[in-house]
Amino acid sequence: MTNLMEVLFQFLQEKRIPEYLAQNPDYQNSAHQTELYLEKFSKSLDYSTGLLLDQYLEAAYKENRHIEQALFQAALDLGRELREVL
Repeated sequence: MTNLMEVLFQFLQEKRIPEYLAQNPDYQNSAHQTELYLEKFSKSLDYSTGLLLDQYLEAAYKENRHIEQALFQAALDLGRELREVL
């Protein structure tokens, strides 16, 4: 992504997306449940398995970050295309 796109993406991540998610009770419930289950699951693991879980979560975070960036770029492209059509 270009620097401008990166700044816009960061702005949306920090300002706009939290506003949308705060209005969605389903998201709030899901986020809370995910946190609880992860905490329970983590406590049940031995040290080496806990490290493996940490590695998995880091890889999953990076993968999701790439997906979010691709979604952002696709939405920008779609907005440009619609602007040209309309």
